[in-house]
This record gives sequence, C-alpha cells and structure tokens, in this order.
Amino acid sequence: MSMCQFALPLLLPALDTPKGTLMLWAMRDIVRKWRPHSLAESRGFREESLVLTSLPTISFVRMGSCSFSKSKLLNDVLSPSQQHHNFFIHRDMESGNVPREIADGLVEISWYFPGGSKNSDLFAEPVAVTNLRGDIESHWSQFSFLTEISSAVFIVTESISEREYKLLSSLKGSDTKYYFIFNAQTEKHSEVLEQLERLAPVLKLSKPHLLVKSTILNKIEFVEKVQTTIGTIMDSTTKMKNMESIAVHAHKLGIQVDEDCEECQGAKKRAKIIMAEIKDAEKNKEENIRPQRHPRKRPRVEQCRIGQQGDIPAGRENRLKLYTQHNQYDLAHSTEKFIQGIEKLPRQETVYFLKWMTFHLDQAARRNKICQMKANSLEVEHFMHIIGHYYEAESIQVKEGKMLKTQRKYSHLPEIIADLMLEGFPMELINGDASNIPLQWVTDVLTQLHAKLGGRSRMLVLTVLGGQSTGKSTLLNTMFGLRFAVSSGRCTRGAFMSLIKVAENFQQELGYDFILVIDAEGLKAPELARQEDCHVKNYQLATIVTGLSDIMVINLENATEMKEQLCEMTKASVEKQSREVALSDIMEYEPEKHNWYIPDLWHGVPPMAPVNTGYSESVCELKKNLFEFIKSYSSHRSIKDIPQFTEGLRSLCNAVKHEHLDKYSGSACNFNEEMDPSVSEKVTCIQSQPPNLLLCEIQDKRICGELKILDNSYKYFENRAKNLHLIEKQRDEFIRTLASLKCEPEHYSISQCKEVPQRQRTDFIEPIFLKVFKEKVHWFFTSHRGEKSKLNKRESEEKRQKASKLLLIRFAEKMMIHLRKDLENRLSTTSIKIPKLKILLSYKIKPFRIKDKYFELRCFKHVKEFDTKRHQHKAQELVNFLMYNYKKYTAETVKSRADYDETYCRELLLMINKWLQQDDVQELHTNTYFEIDLKIHILRETLYEFQKMY
Repeated sequence: MSMCQFALPLLLPALDTPKGTLMLWAMRDIVRKWRPHSLAESRGFREESLVLTSLPTISFVRMGSCSFSKSKLLNDVLSPSQQHHNFFIHRDMESGNVPREIADGLVEISWYFPGGSKNSDLFAEPVAVTNLRGDIESHWSQFSFLTEISSAVFIVTESISEREYKLLSSLKGSDTKYYFIFNAQTEKHSEVLEQLERLAPVLKLSKPHLLVKSTILNKIEFVEKVQTTIGTIMDSTTKMKNMESIAVHAHKLGIQVDEDCEECQGAKKRAKIIMAEIKDAEKNKEENIRPQRHPRKRPRVEQCRIGQQGDIPAGRENRLKLYTQHNQYDLAHSTEKFIQGIEKLPRQETVYFLKWMTFHLDQAARRNKICQMKANSLEVEHFMHIIGHYYEAESIQVKEGKMLKTQRKYSHLPEIIADLMLEGFPMELINGDASNIPLQWVTDVLTQLHAKLGGRSRMLVLTVLGGQSTGKSTLLNTMFGLRFAVSSGRCTRGAFMSLIKVAENFQQELGYDFILVIDAEGLKAPELARQEDCHVKNYQLATIVTGLSDIMVINLENATEMKEQLCEMTKASVEKQSREVALSDIMEYEPEKHNWYIPDLWHGVPPMAPVNTGYSESVCELKKNLFEFIKSYSSHRSIKDIPQFTEGLRSLCNAVKHEHLDKYSGSACNFNEEMDPSVSEKVTCIQSQPPNLLLCEIQDKRICGELKILDNSYKYFENRAKNLHLIEKQRDEFIRTLASLKCEPEHYSISQCKEVPQRQRTDFIEPIFLKVFKEKVHWFFTSHRGEKSKLNKRESEEKRQKASKLLLIRFAEKMMIHLRKDLENRLSTTSIKIPKLKILLSYKIKPFRIKDKYFELRCFKHVKEFDTKRHQHKAQELVNFLMYNYKKYTAETVKSRADYDETYCRELLLMINKWLQQDDVQELHTNTYFEIDLKIHILRETLYEFQKMY
C-alpha cells in the first residue's frame, strides 16, 4: 500500500479493544527515501525507516456533515498539478460510495516526500497527513489522540452548534494549532463566523486560521491556499513526531499498540541484547563472521587443490583440515544469542525475533551509512550462513571420524530452518560471498522439510535469472507475495530459495504440492567485472540454477539482448550436431507466447510516484500464463519431490562445478606450479649454463605440460562419464583457450631467463669498467693540470639537460606501452573499452584526489549521495596506503643502485592490480576511470625516480 501511495490505517476503530489499536508493527517494514531542499544542491538524499522518521503531522477531521469531500480535498492537496493521485478513498471514486461498515472512527495516514526540485515539489520537507473517518463528536478519543500528536489540525465544517462549541472550547491550552475550513455558500455561513469569533480567544485563532471555500477562489486556487498554509505551519513548527513517539502518546491515552503482545515484546528484548553487542556492524562482521569464512578465501593455487572432488585423498584431507581448524573458533557471542533466539522460542515469537533483527540491522547500516549491497553491511542472512557453515564443519568431521555424533552442537538446526521455510522465509542456496553451496547443510534442511510435509513434497522449481538491477526480486515478490530482500542500492548475492504452498483444492489440477522459487544473483555485475574469475562465477551460477529449474524466467532489459543470447545458445548446440537444430529442440520456447514486456515499476518520478498499474497488470497476466503452462507441463513431465531435488543438486554440483570446471582450472594451476620452480631452478644454475640452453629446457617443460593437460582432457571424454553432454561446449572452449594459458608462463619464463644473464653481465663488467674509468680520469687531470682554459659550463649544462629530456621521453613512452598492455589484459574479458590515453609527460604531477566519477553509477544510483563523504574518505585512505607502499618500493629499487629494467614498471603495475583485488578495495565499487587515473598518477610520479637509475 505504501509503494502504491495509498493511505495506511494508523488507528483502527474500537472494535475488539476499548479505544482502538495503533498500527505500529505493520509499518516497521516501510523505508522511504527523499531529497529535502536543504540537500538539493549537493544532490544528497535521506533514507530512513518510516517508523523512526521525525516529521510534522497535519491532521484533517470533520465536524458535522459537509457538502464536499474532505478526502478528495486531501488528494488534491498532496498531488502535484500534473500528476493527480488518489491517496485517500473518497465518495466520488469508483466504488467509493459503498456504505461504511467498519471504517467510521478509522484514522488513516499518508506522507509527502520531496524529490529535491523546487519547481515541482509541493513542500520542501517531508510531512505526515492524517485523516479521521467520521464525525469528531462521535469519535472524540481518536480526535483527542490527533490533537496530541499533530502540529496542526484542520477542522472541516459547515455549522457549529452550541454543543460543538463547548466541545471545541475544551481544547483550551492545547499547544496544537487549529484551522477551520468551511463553505461560504451554505445557509449557516454567518452563524459559523459568529461561533468562530467566540472560539478565537480560546483556540488562539486569527484570520489566516480561517480558510473559506467561496466563489471568489476556484478549486485550484483554494487547494494552493491550503498548501501554502501547510507550508507555513511546517516552517514554524517544532513539534516533530516519529511513529515510536506517537505510540507513547497512544499508551498514555489507553490506546492499544499492535506491538504490545508478549511474543513481540519478548523477541524485541532478545534482539536488543544482540544489537547491544554489535555496536559497530561493520567491525562485528569483520571480526566475528568473516574469519569463519576464511578457509573459503584461499590463494588461487590452494583453491584449485581444494576444489577437487571429495573422494580425492589430497582434496579430502585438505578440506577436513580446514574444517577442523575452522571448528576450533568459538562462535561469536552475538551469533550464539541469535541461535538461541531461533531455537528456543515458539514459532510465532521466532518470526517476530527475525523481523526485529532485520529492522535493527538495517537501521544500523543506514545509521553508519553502509550501502545495503556492500559486503560490509551486517544482515540476518550472514548469521544464517555462518550457522550453516558450522553445521557443515561438524558434518564433515563426523563423517571422517574426527568427531562423535554425541559431540555435535548444531544437529538440530536444520529442523528449525525447515520450519522457517514453511513460514515463508527464504533460505540461502548459494553463498554469494564465497561462491559455494553448503551442500550438506542445504540437503539436511530440505530433508527435514520433506519429513515435516509427511513425504508430500511434489514440487516445481521456478528460477529467475538476468542482469543486475533488472528487478528480479521485485518481480518474484510481486508475483507470488514472497519476502526476497529488496531495498535501494541492494543487489542479491548468490541465490536464495523460497517455498510456496499450493492450495489443496488446486494441487490435483496443477500437479504439484509446492513451488520452489529461486532468486539468483544478477549476472555481469559491473563491480565484479575486473575480477579475473568473474565470467567463471557467472557461468557456474547460471549453470547450477538452470540445471535445477523446471521453468526459467529470464529477466532482460531489452529484447535485442534476448535474441542475441538465444542465437548463441542455438549456435552452441548446432556445433556438435550433424543435423540442423531448432531452438525448440533445446527448450520449450515460443517467442509469440513466451516473450513478455513488463513496463517500468514506477508511474512518474519517485519519491511520490505510485506503482505503475501497467506493471501490476503485466505481472498478473504473466502469472496466469505461467500457471497455464505449468498445468500442461506437469502432464507430460516427470514430477520430482524434495529427495530427487537434493540428489539432482548434489549431482549437478559434482558434475559441473567440482568435477569439470575445477578439473580444468586445477590442471592450469598444476601447470603453473611446475613452470615456476623450473624458472627459479634455472635462474639459480644460470652461471654454469648458456642462456640458449636454458630457454630450450623451459620450452620443453612448457610443451610437456601442455600435452599432459590435453591428454587428460581427451582421456576424460573417452571414458564416457556421466552427464558428459553438460560440458560438451566447455571442452572445445577449454582446448581453444589453452593457447592463452601457456603464453603467460612461457613469456614470464623466457623474460626471466633473459633478464638474469643481463644483470649478471652487468655485475661482471661493472668492476672492470670502474677501474678503466678511474685510470682515464686520473690521466685527464694529470695531463691538463697546468692548463688555464676552463670548460664552457653553459654548453655542458645544455647538453646534459637535452640528454636528460630525451631519456625521460623514452622512459615515458615505454611506460605507456606497458600500461596499455596491462589494461588490455585486464579488460579483455569485459565489454569495457579502453579510453584514448595521452602522452605520460602531458599529465601533471599533483596529489591524487578521489572524484565522484570513479564510482560505478549503477551501484550507487540509489545511494550515491547518501554515503558520498564517508565513502570517498575511505577510498582516499586506501589510496594513500597504496601510495606509501609504491613509494617505499621505488625508493628501495633506486637505492639498490641497479640499472633500470623494464620489469620494474611491470612489477609496479602488478602491485596496483593486486591492490585492486583486495576485499576493501572491491567494496568501493570503483570503475575503469579510477584504475586508469591511479596507474597514470603512479607511473608519472615514478618516472623521475626510475630515470635516476640510468
């Protein structure tokens, strides 16, 4: 309702309670973002929980009967002139004249939030507007409540009786301002004015407090007058209330609050205890959660080894060793409290507890200005997957006989998570940070779920896949009413699954008991584009979720992209076929039926834009067609249950991820491992062998390694392994890319073998050269000691400067060549184009300062100014640390008194590349401009230092 810009129920009528119920818990989920005019120039904005936002409240009430609609007037007041919207239901709307049954005495609330445009915004700051349904005389307790919380109350009336005059007189001494709106065309116009003159000293009324609707002002002019009055109130009021403070006033008046139940309050206390220990969410995650995942973040070579199948002895032993080390860590106290919160509480209180934790953690992230998408923000899912990781560690140790079953502490947790899935909570399937599936944990949770369902778990798996920030989670939530996390600036990491129960009267017709919905991480994320394994990660993610799915919804931003991808899929299938293959042979896809255009989510410009009805209608139509397709799908396909799904998940992981992808990457790592010691060994014995012989040996070693990898791949495919068809295309791609794999160690090995004898010859020649040079200098001064002539210092200085300048230009040209090669290598796997670079000497030497253009706009389009200063300050600190390291490296290199070598420039670029891959730097979400400017700055500063080495 809030997204659709509909007014929300604030105070329910007194139906089951003496004085009504305040709806506080119902509004906890709502987060709004706006740009006040005070931040318009800096393009900043604010984002806060609606419950915790302090703002003025303006209330509208009715006294007696009225010839015009108060709710309709409010809609006109809150709507821009070019974009009218019905916030409140009124009698002139379609179905708005239905007789009231329970609405009398209801207090509704809506809000206005500015967008930062002085020309189009109605108000410069946010404001809350409440509307009491019914007459204040009949609902005096609700009216009294509104007078307590409001900065001003507008009373719409067309008559004031003596009884009503006495009621209004009882408000004497109130700090709330009162305004009266009445129709001048009524018969009792003069009587109303007389009563208002009597009320003026009591309620401190003046002429601006009377808003007369007459023939002098048309509708638009009257609405503008009301808007101006509200703006004046907002400028002068100091009475700012948030929803929590409003709840305090409600309690004082004897009004019940929906959060008053014991389960909610008990869960709130538990959550507060945990949050008291998490004073700094970012630091807590760094100290207590990230170290638990440390075994997952391994160096590349070690990762290749551990990525092998579990039945390989070396891989299993290393994996067991890591889990054993991991289990020696004690759980953080906050995590232990979290486990107690979900294991010892009744089901309803557990649901409250998880919601309270979500509210508090999100608020902490907003308070610390941490973007929700960043890895630094602490969320409930981080507690969940660290629980799963500890469970996984215990399972491995029990399986290997390193732990007794009676020693297990977390064996009961799968049952608890299964209960939460039945309540609608999503469960993490793929860990987005570590890019792995906790297979044993997921399997045991789903097994418990199957048991709780009494073995009736026939299910269809539906997955949505697409690019980042294309609205995948919002689409699923809208279509099925799910709880996948969505917020500004947040993107799904990994994959989550949620369970939908099919109604019993629909199960036979549909053919399923449940629908398992998987929400996957967006592909081709800009902030991950520079990571060397980003394409592998995308491939693994897409392969796994596609292999698990019965139906795949591909969410794309344009139809052209869809056509290109489908053509690529068809082409890939045709490559190994002797006959023509149609797209229908690969998947059940009919462009006329299965292509859907869904309009934008918002109708207009946020923050006051409502949800586009076209979006909702298109999603509803898509859902209908999906269910029609599911009915026909189930009639000619085998239906799987949870045990079959878990078995398929295990087979898919083993066949695609561990066995095949890691098999090839493992071969590549072993190849590098064999090449590197060979180079070091030959460098050591270089004094006893000529360079040509060394190069021949390196070439032989490289060729043997290449042939060994190819031989292994051919043998594997000849063995006709299970699920071989899944990687048919991958085999060809692997063989084609083997050439690029061999080039890197080959070039490195050859360059090292060439450089070492070059330096060795320099070391050998230097003493002889110095001896000859000293003899020549001694002879020169002895021969010319008696001469009176003097050297022309000016000519000598000019020649020296000219030679130095030419040398500097030569250095700069070579450095730019290395820089271009470096950028080409790093950006070759992405669609990013390298901008045209100038001559290195044309760049000025000045301090490196962080700029707005250095950050990914897509990642920060919702949070760009929310976090700018702190984010830029953190980036500058990390850059300064890099500057310190490179200056230290340069100083040590110059101090070594060795001749300049081009490897120094390459090592410097390598140092920057490693720095760019660090977690802290990755979390900055910088772009290519940042990388290029940083490298140019460092190379420009080191240019003069390296020149000294000549």
